Amino acid sequence: MDQTTFTLSANTLHCALELSKNSWLLAIQFPDREQPSLHSIEGGNTEKLMATVIAARDCWAKTSGVLPVITLCYEVGHDAFWLARFLKARGIECLVIDPGSLQVNRRGRRVKTDRVDVKMLLRTLIAWCRGERHVWSGAHS
Repeated sequence: MDQTTFTLSANTLHCALELSKNSWLLAIQFPDREQPSLHSIEGGNTEKLMATVIAARDCWAKTSGVLPVITLCYEVGHDAFWLARFLKARGIECLVIDPGSLQVNRRGRRVKTDRVDVKMLLRTLIAWCRGERHVWSGAHS
């Protein structure tokens, strides 16, 4: 997996997925918005995942006049590499992350919810795309 080609751009739609067997939580960061959009998807429902991502892409294209690049990341797990192959085949840049490599603030007790995790993953993706390669390690298929 060549992860050096991903770059931050005003024309990039950054997405992160928090995966479990029963549900997926998709976070989409539009370049012109402060807070990400969050979307609940049934686990394994790639049709709804693609419909949501394509709707976000089209919304951004209508606003900017240019079709954005879509970059999506998630932690390796149950749906690891088949999902990455599925997304890449549909033109979505996909990063599969080693969860043990993500930097976590060890001070005090950290709140652990899918909503908090997916937002942190999205912020980390944006940092990685800015060139901050120390924020995580990719998993290899």
